[in-house]
Amino acid sequence: MAEGQKRKKAILLIRMTGIVIFLFILYRLQARLIVSILLDSRLYFIPAIILVYYCLLTLKLVRWISVFRFQGLRMGKLESLKAYVYSSLIAAVTFGQAMDILKAYSLKRFGTTADSEKKSSLTIGETGVSVVIERLMEYGLFMLFALVGVLFILGQRNHSNLLYSLLILIAIYTSMTYLFAFHSGKIFQFLDRQGERVPRMLNWLIRNLRGLLSGLHHYPARGLLFPLFLTLIYLLGLGLADFLLAGCLSIDIPYLHFIFISPFISIANMLPITVAGFGTRELAVIYCFSNYGISPERAIAFSLAYFSLSYLILLLLALLLFLPQFFHRETRAA
Repeated sequence: MAEGQKRKKAILLIRMTGIVIFLFILYRLQARLIVSILLDSRLYFIPAIILVYYCLLTLKLVRWISVFRFQGLRMGKLESLKAYVYSSLIAAVTFGQAMDILKAYSLKRFGTTADSEKKSSLTIGETGVSVVIERLMEYGLFMLFALVGVLFILGQRNHSNLLYSLLILIAIYTSMTYLFAFHSGKIFQFLDRQGERVPRMLNWLIRNLRGLLSGLHHYPARGLLFPLFLTLIYLLGLGLADFLLAGCLSIDIPYLHFIFISPFISIANMLPITVAGFGTRELAVIYCFSNYGISPERAIAFSLAYFSLSYLILLLLALLLFLPQFFHRETRAA
């Protein structure tokens, strides 16, 4: 029990790193200037930004549905939308990886197998295959485009340390993908041996991990093309959303550059040392925008608007999904 408490405290401290960075950045900058930039924003960009964000949400939802259908699972479109929206909102106030766990749990709870209308008896590990495949595609493309951005778009200064970091990330990503795809058998044998020796809780974890690796190993290769195409379209759309948001705040950076800047910001946003990307996202935005002569205050205004708009849209969508259920329950109770 004491070990578990220590581990939780350590994870919490790690997660607070980004919050500390965020507060330090705000302390060093002029808060009034940031507020002034936000108030002077060109509001006629907002409808276009909202429309693009909703299109991006639809793309990610269609991608997830296509991946788990290739896996042989089914779940209603409305249930899939609810799972995605609610998990995204919870991840906004906890940490990004919570979204993946909740999506896998929703698929386990509400999903059915393709050849049966009954609820699937799959483990969290097996239903998590679709989430992991999504992440592998997203991380892979984002790291590749971020690398190109560092090499060509942000090449006005020496970026050797950042370049080496991205190359290490890509090497780790490629190694893990290769291991999962071609050498799962040895991992299965190792997990089977460990399953006989460990306590019940760890045995549950090993069983789910085995289900995840098995699902990845048997996932059809043809099922990767369409989700990969959607991920590429999503990346281009993300660059467009950030380009429009920059225009809203009078930031002059070409759209083509945002195609490579946005993935870099997204990688920083997903780092597991913060909550909702605070701190790490701001550092990435300041770093990228400084190459274009943009002040840190305007970069922070962009980051805050980025967070506020994306999650405000999710919140509105969640309310639209929740209110009909609420009124239906009230009517039945009456």
